[in-house]
Amino acid sequence: MNLLITSAESRKCFDVYNILKKKVDNVYLCSTLGVVKRALLALIYFKKVHQTGNVFQLVKEEVLDLKIFPIDEVDLELIYALEIEWASMLPDKKSFHQVVDKDSLAEHAIKCNVSCPITLKYGKSNSQSIIGKVVVKPARGTGSDGVKFFDDHSEATKYLSSLPNNSNMLIQELISNKMNVKAGCFLFERGHLISFYGHERLRTYPKTGGVTVYSVSHSDKRIMELGERLLAPLNWSGLVMIEFMWSSDVADYQLVEVNPRAWGSIMLSEKCDSRMLMNYIDLIFNKPVKKSIGRDNCSIRWLVPYDILNLVKGEVPISDYKSLNKENDCLINISYASLIQSLLFHLFQFTQLTKILKKFFPK
Repeated sequence: MNLLITSAESRKCFDVYNILKKKVDNVYLCSTLGVVKRALLALIYFKKVHQTGNVFQLVKEEVLDLKIFPIDEVDLELIYALEIEWASMLPDKKSFHQVVDKDSLAEHAIKCNVSCPITLKYGKSNSQSIIGKVVVKPARGTGSDGVKFFDDHSEATKYLSSLPNNSNMLIQELISNKMNVKAGCFLFERGHLISFYGHERLRTYPKTGGVTVYSVSHSDKRIMELGERLLAPLNWSGLVMIEFMWSSDVADYQLVEVNPRAWGSIMLSEKCDSRMLMNYIDLIFNKPVKKSIGRDNCSIRWLVPYDILNLVKGEVPISDYKSLNKENDCLINISYASLIQSLLFHLFQFTQLTKILKKFFPK
């Protein structure tokens, strides 16, 4: 098997590569970064990192016999643009765009009887459209970029009217609960569920509205049922993570968003024995697969740099890390990698200053 993993600079790729390198015959890497940074990455991985556009073109021309594991949404978009879906396992283009746009996703969820908060495009609502607290977010975006919270619809509208580019912004009802995000992680083949596990967010940095730094696996059947209900009608194929929050108002989970790509805690899929990654690889190479569900109560933590900051601040006790064990717990960009490789990769991340500043100093 000749497998190409994209976005070599991302922490998701680093973890996926280190899990798969002993399980797949030949693993190749690519990135859209310039030649200097790709050279640095080659030193970290001890293997050449190809330029994404060039190697994708060679796959399209069938000069290279490679199958593709796309890590980020931009990689999926390029696969669609070059019409090389046959080289991977992806949803069809229409289904992909239906879920990445939060406005069309909300419409689809309603049709599928999956509860979701009231979602309105800016300019198509009035100050009485949503009662109570609201959240403003881009119709298409990743993570917490562009997300802001307001006490009411009027405040959100005033804020959006001050933005130069607001045509792609949404105002959404804030789910009425204080519980954490609970996600379902799925692998589908043509609308049929192949593998599932979930994870529940227990800690973020900073405490509110920050990135997830600690989550624990689960096998919540209601989450699994809602995910199937949402994606089976789209004849979905490939990996996808769906985030939900419990709403006390409707006494059920409500849909937050869909991430049709590898997710930041994808290492947990391996630790909880979901067999999701290898099932995905087998599907890409047209090999038979067996349905699988991951174990409960396995954890993943993002130690460097975020939980280190929590430890320094005294917000996380040292005992929380002393109790870790290799069978059930893992650390992002540390577990499955050698010590020197992990150290070099963390140092490389400091060359990605734009991403770092966005995390520590959000607008």
